[in-house]
Amino acid sequence: MTELSAASTNPRTPGLRLALTERFARANRLDGAWWPYSVDLTAELAPLLEAVSKRIGRVRGVLLNRVEWDPTPLDWTPPGSRQTRISWYGHQDPGVAILIGDNAKRVDLLVIAPDTDSAEAIAAMNLASRGGNLLSATDTIRAVNAP
Repeated sequence: MTELSAASTNPRTPGLRLALTERFARANRLDGAWWPYSVDLTAELAPLLEAVSKRIGRVRGVLLNRVEWDPTPLDWTPPGSRQTRISWYGHQDPGVAILIGDNAKRVDLLVIAPDTDSAEAIAAMNLASRGGNLLSATDTIRAVNAP
């Protein structure tokens, strides 16, 4: 994974702020970071699913923390996702999106708040997408904010 800069974008999905590890880790480890532009899931999720599906195949399910997103209609399905199931949690580490793909492949992403300072967000994305990172989402944000 190359280090990100403020101008970094994914060439396949212009404007998507996503950093992934070269190899996905076991469950409950960060595989990268996603820095959406807003808390409107209906605007933000489709480009993420498209990019991640290139690595794990079709994304069948997404688990998100409901308090981090604007209310979303219960029957909403991301465009082009062929019935990706959206599930909500409230008891896991906040700031994590879990994507489940074909053959139970799993990608755990640090979700960086849209209003985060760009230098802080880029540092968090670089740390979360570094191979061998064992930090939780909360610990990754703490590490970036440490003096």
